Amino acid sequence: MPAQPTLYADPYANSYAADAATTAATGAFFGIYMLFWLAIAVLMLIAQIKVFSKAGRKWWEALIPFYNIYVLLEIVQRPGWWLILFFVPFVNFVVMIILLNDLSKAFGHGVGFTLGLLFLGPIFWLILGFNKDKYVLAKASTSQKPVAETDVKQETVQKAE
Repeated sequence: MPAQPTLYADPYANSYAADAATTAATGAFFGIYMLFWLAIAVLMLIAQIKVFSKAGRKWWEALIPFYNIYVLLEIVQRPGWWLILFFVPFVNFVVMIILLNDLSKAFGHGVGFTLGLLFLGPIFWLILGFNKDKYVLAKASTSQKPVAETDVKQETVQKAE
């Protein structure tokens, strides 16, 4: 009996060549993707170093994980135990929004800048780090609210009189 002809082509014929090409393309895509996010992380780190320096802190404090959040809490004059709240699910989102709002106020910005820090973080951290805004949060103040530089100057003028 003669051999029966097949009605369909073997789906696994030449599959190794297709797999190699797909693997190479996928690897290239993820390599470029990882380089992109690495560049974003480096830019965020540089911006955070600049923000810490503008607030009168040492630049290396931005490099140490968890300690940099503790220092950020000190910059915005929030208690250090708030760092624990970052480990509580859902509470950490609320605490981060409060922290970003206090940070924007500490440099003289408002709620719009807070929203920018929240939704377009890398861009607004770079703006905060490289613009000419000064850290205006009164360091001697015991309140949690930022005090503008003009308020501090007016108080010193009134005390002098």
